[in-house]
Amino acid sequence: METKHPTAGQVASIGLPIKFSETPGSVRRPAPALGQHTREVLREYGFSDSEANQMAALGAIQMPDPIKAVKP
Repeated sequence: METKHPTAGQVASIGLPIKFSETPGSVRRPAPALGQHTREVLREYGFSDSEANQMAALGAIQMPDPIKAVKP
C-alpha cells in the first residue's frame, strides 16, 4: 500500500495490522508532517494562535511554515 506524501513523495506502508469483518479500514491519506496539527491541538486545549506563535518563536514547539503549509 502506498500514499503520496507532500514532502516525502511516494511512501510505502504496511496498511492496517488489524482487520475488522464488518468495518474494514483503509489508508486514505499520508502521515502528517511534523507539526502539521500542532496549532489545532493547542486550540483544543485553550491556547490562542498568538500563544502558539510565541511557543514556536521560543522553540518549544514546531509548526510548518504557513507559506508552505500542506492543505488536506
